[in-house]
Amino acid sequence: MTYLDHSFAAPSRPLIIGGGIAGLMAAAHLAERGLKPLILEADPHWIGGRLKDGPVVEFEHHGQTWQFPGEHGVHGIWSSYVNFKSVLNRYNIAPAFIPAREETWI
Repeated sequence: MTYLDHSFAAPSRPLIIGGGIAGLMAAAHLAERGLKPLILEADPHWIGGRLKDGPVVEFEHHGQTWQFPGEHGVHGIWSSYVNFKSVLNRYNIAPAFIPAREETWI
């Protein structure tokens, strides 16, 4: 029997490699369509990919240790960010904009 003689069952869940912004948005799109995606992320503690860009801040409060990764985040929404604006509209997110001459800053 060869490898091609075996029949394989179709996976029951879509698999997404990486929990960065693209992977998270892919998962959101699939979930909106009734699927249950599985996200595999290499980082054992955080998702967000390149959105995180600093050291982890750790502190204790009421006997519990809290950790927060440094976040790079979004610094501007340019006119070419069509997909990003679409996501903001889809989830009714209205950032606080700060006008900066001919550009708008968050």
